[in-house]
Amino acid sequence: MSFSSNVKEELGKINIYNKKEIVEAEILGYMLSGNTTVEDDYIYFITENEFNIERLYKLLFNLKIDYEPETRRKVYVAKVKKEELSKLKREETISDEEELKAIVRGAFLGSGSINDPNKKYHLEILLKSRDNAMYLQNIIKMFG
Repeated sequence: MSFSSNVKEELGKINIYNKKEIVEAEILGYMLSGNTTVEDDYIYFITENEFNIERLYKLLFNLKIDYEPETRRKVYVAKVKKEELSKLKREETISDEEELKAIVRGAFLGSGSINDPNKKYHLEILLKSRDNAMYLQNIIKMFG
């Protein structure tokens, strides 16, 4: 397993399920990622990482957000009605440190990769837009 997959698996073990605001923030992070698409009345989150999709399913279930799981070969999909996600906070209203970290975690889990720092430094998160990139960059800057 790659270093990046190991990091995602480790992040997926963080238990936040008793903190609704943190769960919401992490889902918002997933939705910022470049692996989220919008078609008609649905938002699709797509990943090849099984730990990642299981985490997202748990987060959605925790907030009682209906979703349809799909598997296409080795690609996992969570299909969610847009109206279901309209219940979530808007990311621009979040200022709590734990929630901001959850947004970054969700974005990384959604479409990030990282190299083993013993070999070289490289962190990458594919985002849907420049605005999302600037928003995430500003959060990361807050934490040094």
